[in-house]
Amino acid sequence: GELRAVAVAVGPGSFTGLRVGLSLAKGIAAAQSIPLIALSTLDASAFPHLEQERAVAALVQAGRGRHAWALYPPTLTRAAPWGPVSALATVAEIGDALAASDGPLTLVGDLDGSEREMLAAKLGARLAVLPPALALRSPAALAALGWLRLVAGESDDPATVEPLYLTAPTSGTTHG
Repeated sequence: GELRAVAVAVGPGSFTGLRVGLSLAKGIAAAQSIPLIALSTLDASAFPHLEQERAVAALVQAGRGRHAWALYPPTLTRAAPWGPVSALATVAEIGDALAASDGPLTLVGDLDGSEREMLAAKLGARLAVLPPALALRSPAALAALGWLRLVAGESDDPATVEPLYLTAPTSGTTHG
């Protein structure tokens, strides 16, 4: 009864996870007659790390060794509206993509140990790779970002919100 809105990450992410999460969020919003706020997974990943002197590169695994990523400039604040400076991209070799960016970076998101080591070796001192406990997405960040959109009077139409898939689902694929 105290809910004012429902914020949900719409992707990129796992096909099944996005479908289930979005269906649940739409159902709660409809049942309670409250706003639905759809947010990028990458925005939610970057949000807690803004307002520092480094750009933030947010990554999400996209399956088959690829990552979806976006770059957020160091000048962004946690006030709405805001968004990434780079277009959402899926790349096979994330090291080359990040090496092409200028200046110091903080890297957050889904990376395994070997990817972390490769990026640290490739980008050296200009890269801060946060430990997994600090680098992964947080429900609190999603809620805070949703709150900013809500107080700005923004929401999304539950009838038209869809998951953000970077690739078409295929049999046996779990990421998009």
